[in-house]
Amino acid sequence: MKKLSRFLLVVTTAALLASCDMSSIFGGGGKSSSGGGKTSSGGNSQASSVVIDSSVYGGSVEKKAYAVGVDIPAGEYVVKRANLDEPGEFGVYKSSAEDPRNLYFGSEFKSTSMCDLKAGQYVYATNCTFQNLNSNPEVTDIKDGIFKVGTHFQKNDAGLIVLKKLPDVRHGMWVLYEKLEANSYLINDEVGNNNVGGTDTDLVETIAGVPNGAYIALTGMEVVLS
Repeated sequence: MKKLSRFLLVVTTAALLASCDMSSIFGGGGKSSSGGGKTSSGGNSQASSVVIDSSVYGGSVEKKAYAVGVDIPAGEYVVKRANLDEPGEFGVYKSSAEDPRNLYFGSEFKSTSMCDLKAGQYVYATNCTFQNLNSNPEVTDIKDGIFKVGTHFQKNDAGLIVLKKLPDVRHGMWVLYEKLEANSYLINDEVGNNNVGGTDTDLVETIAGVPNGAYIALTGMEVVLS
C-alpha cells in the first residue's frame, strides 16, 4: 500500500488553484446550465449548481472564497469541468483563508469529481461546475476522478470492483474513501509498471468488500464495467 501523500487527487499545497471567476446559478433541479441562467432562491440545497465561466479560465481574475450555506448550499456535489480542454481543481477549506493547514478536502481531476459541502466551509475552485447529487447529473467515463460506488457504477456479479490502469500512464493509483474527507480513506494502492502499456497482469487490480456508498478516487485508472 502506498501513502496517501503520493495520491495526486488530494491537494495539500497552497498552489492548488489558479485565478478564476465563478458565477452562481441556482436552477430548478435538472442538469446545470452552462452560462448565465436566471437566478432564483439559493435556499434549495437539492437544486443548485455553481459554474466557473470557462471564458475567463486562466485569466487574471481575482480569486474568491465561496461560502457554503451562503454562495452555494450545503450538500453532496458532482463536480465537472466547465472547460473540457482543461483539468478541474477545487479545494474545500475550514476557513476563508486558502491555507493548506485549513484544507478539508481537495481534488484535481480530468473527468468527474465529488465533494460533500457543509455549512461554514469555503470553496476555491478552477474550471469546475458543481451539480447537486440529488439532481442526478449524468456521469459517463468512470476514470481519472472521484465516483460513488452504487451510484455512478455497480459492482460486478461477484461483488467486486475491477480497476485497470490507463494505457498512457506508467502507474495508476486509487484511494477508497468512507466519506469525502482527506483523512477518511480506507485503503489505497498503485497499479502498473515502469513502462507505458504492459501486460494485462500488470494493469488490472480487483478489490472486494467495498460497500455501496463508499467513494473511489482514481488517477490514471478506470473502472472496468461488466
